[in-house]
Amino acid sequence: MGRLRDRTARLRPLLRLALRDATRHRGRTALMLAIIALPIAMALMALSAATPAITSRDRALASIPADALADISATTVGGPIQQLPEAIPPMPRNPDAPPASPEAIAVALPSGTVLHEWWDSPQLIATTALDIAPGEQHPAQTGVVVGDLDASQLATMELREADAETLGMLLPALTEGAAPLSGKDVVLTDAAAREAGAEVGDRIQLIAPPDTGWRSTDGRVGAVVENSVRGYRVAGIVEGRDRQAWALPTWISPAIGADQTGVDRHFLATGPAPITWDQVKELNEHGVGVIARGAIEDYPPADQLYPVPIDPSRALLAAMLLGATVMGTAALLIVLVTPALTAGAERMRRTLGLVVAIGARPRDVGAVFLLQGVVLGFLGSLLGVLVAFCALPLLRRLAAGASLTSMGPVPWWGPVALLLAGTLLAVLASVPPARQAAVADPVEALADRRPIAPQASLHRRRTMGVGVLLVTGGGLLALLASVAPAAIALLVLLAGLAALGLGSALLVPSLIRLVARALAAVPGATMGRTAARDATRHLGRSAPAVAAVVACTATLTLVGTLVGSWQASDRATSTSMVAPGRAMIGMQTPISEDVDRAIIGSVLSELVADGLVQDHAPVYGGVIRSGWLEPLPAPGMGCRDGQAPSFRSFTEPGAPLECVPWEEAHHPGLSFPTWLDNQVTVLEPASMRATGMPGAEDAARVLENGGVLVNDATRVGEDGLVELATVDLDDPRAAPQPLGARPGMFLRGFEPSVTISPETADGLGLEVRYVGEIVVPTRPLDGARSADFSDAALGVTSVVWPQSRPVPGPLGFITHGRAPGAGEILFVVLTALAVAATVLSVMLGRRETEADLATMQAVGASRTQVRRYGMTQALIVLTAGIPAGLGLGVLVSVAMIGAMRRSQQFGPLPSMEVLPVALGASLAALVVLTLAAALVLTRPPRDLATRRRE
Repeated sequence: MGRLRDRTARLRPLLRLALRDATRHRGRTALMLAIIALPIAMALMALSAATPAITSRDRALASIPADALADISATTVGGPIQQLPEAIPPMPRNPDAPPASPEAIAVALPSGTVLHEWWDSPQLIATTALDIAPGEQHPAQTGVVVGDLDASQLATMELREADAETLGMLLPALTEGAAPLSGKDVVLTDAAAREAGAEVGDRIQLIAPPDTGWRSTDGRVGAVVENSVRGYRVAGIVEGRDRQAWALPTWISPAIGADQTGVDRHFLATGPAPITWDQVKELNEHGVGVIARGAIEDYPPADQLYPVPIDPSRALLAAMLLGATVMGTAALLIVLVTPALTAGAERMRRTLGLVVAIGARPRDVGAVFLLQGVVLGFLGSLLGVLVAFCALPLLRRLAAGASLTSMGPVPWWGPVALLLAGTLLAVLASVPPARQAAVADPVEALADRRPIAPQASLHRRRTMGVGVLLVTGGGLLALLASVAPAAIALLVLLAGLAALGLGSALLVPSLIRLVARALAAVPGATMGRTAARDATRHLGRSAPAVAAVVACTATLTLVGTLVGSWQASDRATSTSMVAPGRAMIGMQTPISEDVDRAIIGSVLSELVADGLVQDHAPVYGGVIRSGWLEPLPAPGMGCRDGQAPSFRSFTEPGAPLECVPWEEAHHPGLSFPTWLDNQVTVLEPASMRATGMPGAEDAARVLENGGVLVNDATRVGEDGLVELATVDLDDPRAAPQPLGARPGMFLRGFEPSVTISPETADGLGLEVRYVGEIVVPTRPLDGARSADFSDAALGVTSVVWPQSRPVPGPLGFITHGRAPGAGEILFVVLTALAVAATVLSVMLGRRETEADLATMQAVGASRTQVRRYGMTQALIVLTAGIPAGLGLGVLVSVAMIGAMRRSQQFGPLPSMEVLPVALGASLAALVVLTLAAALVLTRPPRDLATRRRE
């Protein structure tokens, strides 16, 4: 205890000295507190954004009605399923599989459990314009029923049916009207009522459109209830963003009950005993998914859950990204805080020398700054936590109003961990100035002279040599990642990047001295030489600023390269029906060819009138009822069963055939907005030109001459012909039936596997159906204009399906909405950090340069020349940091792209590109903002005379 009292007594005067220094230099202290508080506040806000307002378990519990034990789905997947207690994963349904019966489900449930069945419809068409009375129902040819209606009179919604008892559990609280009392009544969400233009007491008609043949997690329900119509009276309205309706089981239920094969069954379970996880797993064996209150509230341990396979490469990548983010944030915080404390150590040299002279130990002098780091780190972190908690309510309201991802509650450990982390980082940032103060010669400090270390030159050379070796070795190691075995490519890259980062940090002082020597050789650059001398004399505050500029510039280069490469790779690997900047429109609920054409035409007329659309052209689908139309592989370009051409063979004409397993082959996706499964696309030559695709003009001429367009280079022979054949889907072993060879053209990036003209389709006996339009907007669509286009189309009617392919924005980023993308936000943040680090260095050095400024003014320098001194200091930091950061960023980008290709975790990545406009704009903003801030913030005082002493 005595030793503890002695230590406490020794620390007390040191703490007073640290607090005295902090309060005396209020500007520097406030700056440090702000530097620490800002990332802490941002981290808490990010933690809130990453934490859902409602967890998946809470959401699952909320989905179970209060009076029910569980929500049970007897699926038609045709076999066992695996689920989490709170979620049933989406799985394709087997149209020929029957769901489990209520009797089979009840066997696995606790005794006394009662099952209440309810039914879901496919997506329906709603209108209030038909003369169909409530309760009236009959089969109908949907195209005839809605053929005379305007597009604005149609909406989409889904219907849920259940008996009165079950409906009482399912139905949300009513805001108007009453629950359904008969088969004539329906309850709508306010979103559905608004879309349909219906109020309580109004008539509304719901129409089941024709089945499209598309099968996914909905099963066959669309085929079971297609082409029927029923009238209702709106009995009530409930709150809800989804377009949803509720009614008694008088329409969907009887139709499904007569044809249950391939259609899921849904139940609510009530009873005296909870449903356990073991019972859920037993039902999973029979293809039944269960969201049970008992299994969620008594959550099973991890060893009782279904095993989840882990990809070691992806786990390593996630760990690397998380570690890099944490280390980067910590490094930037230290880089910004250390110069402020170093400046404090410089200003207290005489005071600390006096303290040592009267008997204090050198380590006690260092403790002054460690204590200052503890106090300011804790206060800054606490300030950041308070700012975050004050700002979060406003941010949550803004996020809710903008329909963005909700910001959830902050976990209790978040503020505690950030308080500790902020304090620890501030202490780490105070170690360099504390060490500098501890080893200072008290005699030199009292004389206010900077010591000249006899071995400083040797030490600098050694440090520079180690830095050069680390940068060279790290660069070579990072580049080797592109040829290393795929399993260790990311590990090799991580080791190389670590060496590069450490070596770059060691070389920063040498960069500053190099710039200083260059300025010393420039005739007449007195201001530059003076500023360079100041930077080399006070490396404690200039080196962290240069390091921050190097790191931010390198990261900007890396982000610009990665985003540019991913965008270029996406353009090279993805397929589409239109070029960037154009759009497509199809039907969310296809009805009939004539009706679809009329509805889409009505929507496009509105868009043309609004000045959004310049031109449009029709798209058709073709089907041979006797089989599947296929372009056969060219001679010598076929792969055996279970294999397919590689990406290179698929996309490069003349490339040698490379066959890879089917799951690793290149499979173009589908982007045209239609549910109609038409395997062949039929385009008029004018429609082909309207796509704007590269090579569209040549492709249009091929179509005019009766030729075929394909998106697989292995289908076009050396003679330029494509062999067409029909494949019998019912008998996969049957040989393809040849239809003859036609002139062909490979059109890279075009979506359809086969494209022909209407005349060619007629000659082949194809049934042709209108499916949508290619849209040429008045201005190329970027992210924001794409959102405007979709909103305008859906504002006419929700039965259409708009789709667009955005062009890059002014900076080269491709976004898919009005909000800026993550890359753009990161560019802004990194630029702001580099500006803050540079300006902070200049501001902290202002006091130490007052003597130089006074001398300049005394020998006749004008105030304008003196004022440029701060700008020159900032320019030196930028000159030392930006070129080095660019070189480092290019090296890291090349190495990272190579390692990503080698690891095979990110697709083909066939090209490497940078976003030059974004990078140039960011660096220009960095230079301009830094110099402007230095010009404003480093004005010399009017009473400038001499440097003030401590």
